[in-house]
Amino acid sequence: MVVASVGVLAGLFVPIAEPLADALGLSAAALLGLAALVFVTALAIQLSISISGLQRQIRALTEEVARLRHEIT
Repeated sequence: MVVASVGVLAGLFVPIAEPLADALGLSAAALLGLAALVFVTALAIQLSISISGLQRQIRALTEEVARLRHEIT
């Protein structure tokens, strides 16, 4: 929902983005699309890092459970 909201609000920034887009030789829509692509890529990288951390925690918990089960038997 946040990404959709950012997309809707990006339409408001077209007049602001036009001078920058002209300086880069792009259309305003292409510049906003590129910004959206960068945002989504950064979001995917951040989520991947979070998932990696969770996997490490799950592995540590699984090893601890195995040690405790071994001590009980």
